[in-house]
Amino acid sequence: MSDATPAPAPALRLGELIEGFWTTQVIHAAAQLKLPDLLHVEPMLPEELARRADAHTGSVTRLLRAMATLGLCQITPDGRYALTEMGALLRTDAAGGKRARALFAGSSLYQAFEKLPETVRTGRRPPVTADFGKSSPEQLAVFQHAMIESSREAVGSAVAVYDFSPLTWVLDVGGGFGGALAGLLERFPRLCGDVLDLDHAQQGAEAFLSRAGMGSRARFIAGDFFKSIPAGYDCYLLKFILHDWDDAQAVAILKSCRAAAGPGSRLIVLERLVPQHPGDRPAHRTVMQADMTMMAWGGQERTEREYRALFEQADFQLSQVVPTASPFTVIEGRPV
Repeated sequence: MSDATPAPAPALRLGELIEGFWTTQVIHAAAQLKLPDLLHVEPMLPEELARRADAHTGSVTRLLRAMATLGLCQITPDGRYALTEMGALLRTDAAGGKRARALFAGSSLYQAFEKLPETVRTGRRPPVTADFGKSSPEQLAVFQHAMIESSREAVGSAVAVYDFSPLTWVLDVGGGFGGALAGLLERFPRLCGDVLDLDHAQQGAEAFLSRAGMGSRARFIAGDFFKSIPAGYDCYLLKFILHDWDDAQAVAILKSCRAAAGPGSRLIVLERLVPQHPGDRPAHRTVMQADMTMMAWGGQERTEREYRALFEQADFQLSQVVPTASPFTVIEGRPV
């Protein structure tokens, strides 16, 4: 057998999966250096892009070649590199962009996965990977803007399948800078709401909500959802909150919501649902990738049955499960 014999398909695919880390770091580097912002102005030769990015020409050339193989840019006949539609989503000002997620995934999340073998071996929650109350303003901003990106995606898919129009006052529980709340307020002009989170998020939340034009319809409330949640809202929204915690802590959060909820209030949880029988399918991989991320981070994704059990322990009835066109599902609860 010669050295040129192609590898069997399973071995080739496995090799690509094993080496998948390189794509995360290529995308992270491109986003960190803001190359998509520069290429958005006009296609450039590598040396011109390197000069504007204040980076090494030879290394930028090699990074651009790698980006081209990932579909982030393409080379023109005269040797310039032009941004693709997908690459444009890494711009700092891209609508529906992914730059913050790329920065977060290539740093904090990437490092968290180093603890995965120990977490699997022991079953114990790993040490806190990032205490955002003590992190630098830059680290906090990267994390919260990544959450804003995912919040916009989750809310955008949810409003297409779930009727939010009867709501008047929403509390975005653990909502960080308020990305989910802002997404709802943009779509429903009569809706108002507040964001509840720890006080380290207050300055960023107020600035974000003001920039989004929501300053008169949204407030930030400093608080701890494990201790108490303010009453009086007709909707308590939990977007990517319960998956951060183990069952006991998730039930504690739900009990705080239940203590605040009135008879007509509703609980809306936006999460990914784990399929009962995961298989080799893109949609299933998306959910299980999230679950491995949460295991490395200290949380977990859950099945519908597991969410139903959590709701029951907190005196909520799981009243609706509404799939969306995205990986996110709307899970509605009503007070028992």
